[in-house]
Amino acid sequence: MDASNPRAKTPAEYLGGTASFRTDLFAGPSSGTLITHKDSIALFKNLGVKITPELQSPSVPMPYDSDGDDDGVGEYTQENYAQQLIDKYRAAKVPAADVFAQSFNLADVLY
Repeated sequence: MDASNPRAKTPAEYLGGTASFRTDLFAGPSSGTLITHKDSIALFKNLGVKITPELQSPSVPMPYDSDGDDDGVGEYTQENYAQQLIDKYRAAKVPAADVFAQSFNLADVLY
């Protein structure tokens, strides 16, 4: 996504910043505040909009050994992960009809 200078003589010259067809409008320290998932649920609920959360693929092997005992036995499963997502919406009392959970993992969708 960055621009480059193919005639550059140094690495610094090669890195040309932002390509002309892109914008730096949202770059830098004043580009916004990251909110938590819990806060986003509250915001969307307050706005009265439907929500389409996506359960991402984990970056660790599942089931994950989450209890810290280093026994190599995974206690935290993909199903736990999916249920945790749904539980956050239930805890916020978001009507099920307002949440369209999605995933590229068929097992998550079926769960």
